[in-house]
Amino acid sequence: MAAIWALKTKYIYDISKKNGSWLTLFYETLLSDFVSQTEVLQRFLNIQFNETAFRYKDKPSASSISKHQPIREEMQIKKWKTILSGNQIKRILNIVEKFGVELYDTDLMPHSEIKK
Repeated sequence: MAAIWALKTKYIYDISKKNGSWLTLFYETLLSDFVSQTEVLQRFLNIQFNETAFRYKDKPSASSISKHQPIREEMQIKKWKTILSGNQIKRILNIVEKFGVELYDTDLMPHSEIKK
């Protein structure tokens, strides 16, 4: 699964860098800085979101663990560190690195480049 993810990520990221009409937003950054990232998206698309759309940001989804309180952004971002063992993380990162994807390591936030 890590190899498939790495191939897809590298392919999409490479296309986005070559195509000036493509915007790359990272899931982690969107969660941690929702307002700023949606402003970037609005400028890129040259649209204005209806303010009512922002009301749903903190509403738990149908698949969330707790229906009564939203999962905090940091908890969601670091969830993988609580599910995977250190050895599993190391093996996954070794595979991902072999495909030239160095956006991710043990940090919670992605880095900004993929090696060519």
